[in-house]
Amino acid sequence: MAKILFLAVLLILVNGCQIYTGNMNKAPTRWVTVLDADTGAPIEGVALGYYHTAKPYFIVSSVVGSCRTYASGPDGRAYVPRNEHLKAVGAM
Repeated sequence: MAKILFLAVLLILVNGCQIYTGNMNKAPTRWVTVLDADTGAPIEGVALGYYHTAKPYFIVSSVVGSCRTYASGPDGRAYVPRNEHLKAVGAM
């Protein structure tokens, strides 16, 4: 019984470690428009991304970037995931 309980707890902990990284390949769910700060004109081709803390172990952690980038189109619009604070990839 103790072995089964130990294995169950170990499986929960191993799977739980993946929660810390979030979903690093989030599907886009909202539209945003990238505008030039000076002119207010839409900017094409800006790659957007986000960071999360990855904890493969309980003590060790590192900051990792999103697995995918979200680029703005000719009209400056980009389809991005909700609830993420996105920045231009070069500005991170």
